[in-house]
Amino acid sequence: MTGQAPVLFSRRFTWTLLGALVLPLLVRLFTTVEPFPAMLLPSGANLVRVVGGTVTTGALVVAAVDARGNERRLEPAALIDPIPTQYLSAIFRDGFGFERKDSQRIGVGTHHLNRSTLQLEVPRHVPSDADRQELIRWLRARVNVRGSTGTRLVARRDRLKIVVATGKTRVVQKGPEIVVELP
Repeated sequence: MTGQAPVLFSRRFTWTLLGALVLPLLVRLFTTVEPFPAMLLPSGANLVRVVGGTVTTGALVVAAVDARGNERRLEPAALIDPIPTQYLSAIFRDGFGFERKDSQRIGVGTHHLNRSTLQLEVPRHVPSDADRQELIRWLRARVNVRGSTGTRLVARRDRLKIVVATGKTRVVQKGPEIVVELP
């Protein structure tokens, strides 16, 4: 050893380590497969596009409406508790379980621009009338626990604009409403 620092890792080890770290990332970016085991950090992070100092995003709005038409906003996650909040979007998309479609389309394959390479029509569980009545009773109890005497549950997905500098929020577009009667 004449003045040279010892080599800590061989070239083969360095390339193997690089492949072990980069390959799972490439698999995740270009397929719908979740590589396991893999550490892809940060988990759940999303990029937010800021245009002209504002951010446009969606928000789920849920309200109980009483017989006089007075609305009382409800926190969606608290309404469906103990169901995990990760299911909230799917529950909303499914009309809180009141849709009567007997099949649904699912996408299989790589997703590019919100399109799948293959669309499949698959059978879907259609809740019975007894199941629907039980759901209405459960939702009624959840609304009552929140201190509302609402006879209808109204849900919609609004588009919001948020000014980054001030945090000021305004509704740009109200989405279509899903209405559940709570007799």
